[in-house]
Amino acid sequence: MGRFIDPASPLFDSAGVPLSGGKLYFYATGATTPQNTWSDKALTVLNANPILLNSAGRPVAEIWLSPALYYKVALTTSADVPVYTRDPVDSTPDLANTTDTALGDALVGVKNILAGGVARTQHQKNADLVNLKDFGAKFDGVTNDRAAIQSALDSGEDLLIPRGLGLIDGPLVMRTSRQRLAGMGWGSQIRLTSTNGVLCSIAIKARALYPLLEDFELQGSAVSEPVGGAGLHYQHDQRRQ
Repeated sequence: MGRFIDPASPLFDSAGVPLSGGKLYFYATGATTPQNTWSDKALTVLNANPILLNSAGRPVAEIWLSPALYYKVALTTSADVPVYTRDPVDSTPDLANTTDTALGDALVGVKNILAGGVARTQHQKNADLVNLKDFGAKFDGVTNDRAAIQSALDSGEDLLIPRGLGLIDGPLVMRTSRQRLAGMGWGSQIRLTSTNGVLCSIAIKARALYPLLEDFELQGSAVSEPVGGAGLHYQHDQRRQ
């Protein structure tokens, strides 16, 4: 997918007048080789080069740039008198996108240097290890992280507990039988508290194969398996290795 170029105001000539009938040329950076732009996000419909400006000084077509290319953009009058040139212009702001899974880290390629390594995107690699902070947990010892941690547990993925203190004021439920919840040693802490006299706990709903809890410290309550089974129970202020 491309990067959308959408001028918020008209393009002007050197006298500050909207450049009616002006032209926008797109070249490869540092060169005079024409470079494609497109009128759609999927980069399937090519624009003319140059792109003309209407009577208000705005492009007559939407402009989408390839996320893999750097551009030189030249603005001229209708008679091809140069107004200004910008070089380079690139689509790297898409690397900061956090809402479109086809942008951001999906635009960064990685490859293991070991023999047999295959190419992947950083987006794919980031999914290998899911941190509770990926779901909004703060672990700052102040914020109530219960909702964020529960959302992470609901994903069913193996989870890393970061260093810090995560506070929760209600029960957490591990819903799968093969989920791993692992910390980084004694620096990873979850403090369970009581709310209105209701004991807070981590309840394990899986009965066939218990999830693995390891390398983090629990404070203030217990971990239990309350739905049949062996009644697995870990007292507070202990960790499971």
